[in-house]
Amino acid sequence: MSLELRAQEKGVNFEVDLTWEQVKAKAFDTKKYIFIDVFATWCGPCKWLDKNVYESSKVGEFVNENFISVKLQGDVTGADSERVKSWYATASEIMKTYKVRSYPTFLFFSPQGKLVDKFTTGAVADTTFIAIAKNALNPEKQYVTNLEEYKAGKLPFGRMQELAITASQNKETDVAKLVSNDYINNYLFRLKQEQLFTWDNLTFMSQYLNNVNSKAFVLFLKDPDKVNLILGKDRAQYALRDVISKAYFEGIDPIKKPNFDWTTLNKTMKSKFGEIGMETLYGKQMIYYLDAKDWVNFGKYYTLYFEKALKRPEYEINNITWPLFENVTDSKVLKFACDVVMKYAVEEWYQNDPISWDTYANLLYKTGKKEQAIAWEEKAVKQSNQDNVFVETLGKMRKNINTWPDAAAKP
Repeated sequence: MSLELRAQEKGVNFEVDLTWEQVKAKAFDTKKYIFIDVFATWCGPCKWLDKNVYESSKVGEFVNENFISVKLQGDVTGADSERVKSWYATASEIMKTYKVRSYPTFLFFSPQGKLVDKFTTGAVADTTFIAIAKNALNPEKQYVTNLEEYKAGKLPFGRMQELAITASQNKETDVAKLVSNDYINNYLFRLKQEQLFTWDNLTFMSQYLNNVNSKAFVLFLKDPDKVNLILGKDRAQYALRDVISKAYFEGIDPIKKPNFDWTTLNKTMKSKFGEIGMETLYGKQMIYYLDAKDWVNFGKYYTLYFEKALKRPEYEINNITWPLFENVTDSKVLKFACDVVMKYAVEEWYQNDPISWDTYANLLYKTGKKEQAIAWEEKAVKQSNQDNVFVETLGKMRKNINTWPDAAAKP
């Protein structure tokens, strides 16, 4: 949608004929805030907002009363009108100055033309948008105002949590880490134990463990049972695993780095992080050898990983098990994948998923349990409304024909 968006009888009235300087002058004269919707022509959520939010009468009533509104196109297309082109330089400057990194981004300015709030989002409901706009009028809720107060050492601890969360939403990672560390270290960890161990506090910490040396990470590592008692089963392990992965395993690729030092990593994981470190390591090794098509080692680390992480897997079990079925011939690995991993997954998560039933049936068949395999493949055929692939697989099973590729790796 271009800048020529016409004013509507209902909904938000976006300015179409003013320059940026004229918009600021109008805001100053009317004592209204400025709302800029930074969008791109290809952005799906932006189009959704145009249709479902900006045309809303209740959104229009609130926004038109309090804001001078502008739509700012952030991309450049061959179909852009002269009016859009006249805003190219302004759009580029605004996006650079205010660090617009994704679409849509909402920018809110005071009547004096000073940025006071910023919100990066996807498609939001009309009621949510109104709440965002209301916050932009409240100095205690304005992201940019709060950030300035924080940098000046004047922001109360009670507003730091929201500041860190909004910084994350705005993809300002450095700000989020800085503020969250300050809040956790200098406020939360000064609370008494019974005050610290609440759902709100631990949830915030789980989102901002930040690095393996932080106080929050150490707390989760040393006392996961107590954390899980409040947050829920395995929540501490999920958070720990994520931070360990980012600290040690980003960029691992069998093509770019075929001689990765797994031995040193093994020692590090075991000595620093114990069981959760080894679980993380085995998962990364499993994926590494899958990508490398090293089926012997893939099977080895599939087993080691799921022996530890079956009930809290980082990876989608059916997707990771299918290439094992097709390519691994080690009977012990196949039996473990069939009788332990897929059996549990089908019972716990895949009760109505014919694709997973097909994987389970194929494993049963490959491990010599033909009758059970046929029973499960029949269920997959029925549940999938006679999917041709499943029907063909069922026929092979009944005729004792292999359902896996002939060139499977030897153990």
